[in-house]
Amino acid sequence: MYLPLTLLFLIFSLCVADEDKTKSITVLGLGGMGRAVAQCFASKGYQVHAWNRGKESRDNVRGMDNITVHDDLKEAVDSSALVAMVVVADRNLQAATSIINSVPPTSWKDKTLIQYTTHEPTSIVAQERLMESLGAKLVGGQIVAVPHLVCTNGGSYLVSTTDDSLLKDTLPVLEQLGPVTTYPGNVGYAALAYLGLIQSLQFGLAGHELSLLLMKRYGAPRKLVEQYLELIQTNVPTYFKRFSGLATKAVLENDYESLARTFLPSDAYLEILEMQAYFCEQMGVVLEDTYLAQYLNVFRRLPKDGSVGPTAVVEHYMTLDDTDDKSSDL
Repeated sequence: MYLPLTLLFLIFSLCVADEDKTKSITVLGLGGMGRAVAQCFASKGYQVHAWNRGKESRDNVRGMDNITVHDDLKEAVDSSALVAMVVVADRNLQAATSIINSVPPTSWKDKTLIQYTTHEPTSIVAQERLMESLGAKLVGGQIVAVPHLVCTNGGSYLVSTTDDSLLKDTLPVLEQLGPVTTYPGNVGYAALAYLGLIQSLQFGLAGHELSLLLMKRYGAPRKLVEQYLELIQTNVPTYFKRFSGLATKAVLENDYESLARTFLPSDAYLEILEMQAYFCEQMGVVLEDTYLAQYLNVFRRLPKDGSVGPTAVVEHYMTLDDTDDKSSDL
């Protein structure tokens, strides 16, 4: 018995479509990091479906090889079984959750979302419950790299899941970005390790001790703590001189010119600091008289329009009234 050619062609087309979908990924967010992630997957032969809220960022990647830019969010989500979100950091994942809720629930069914948006552990646990209610899976991810090092061995990629079986399918894909360290058992563990790393980089031994305290209060197992210590040993030689010693010294000495050369643009930096403070609050840690509190006092005084960069930090403090004690908040 022979099948009609049209039926054979249909079966072949369906098989190819399924194969193509497994070799595709949707990237939501095309800022500096999101664009780097999209370009990396595209360079590795993946068909990337990309979306960003702002048209300008969408247009910046339009026409690139293996990247299909979608103006419609639902269309982008529907295009792949695996969705990576890399949007602006916020401690409660409010922006990320807003994007999830902007898509009809049926579009998320059977999807796996990799949440690369910088977050703190309790927020990603809450988002995991939301995704489960939509019939989807969630993987917590953190990127320890600057955009131009994505797709090289110059960064670290942290991944955590409550459902360890998710790693079998997602890990080979995520390893396209670079070396991945997995933290199975709780979706918040990657964020826990990431915040610990950032605190150690920023605040040296004091930040390291605070990180271990937070891990204990969060209930992290011994294996995670050991992995975190390996992460510190791997990354501190690269980043410590730039972020920790110099930045902490600059804050304590009110040396704003040095401070401006040691950190991210202040609006992004403040969001990370607020995230750390929020998590400390969740874990019942009092921030008074800590390095973190001192940093927050500096950055909360800056304009909140999102346009403040490192140079503007210096300019802002240079324009303060001479009678204003610049160290009063420290």
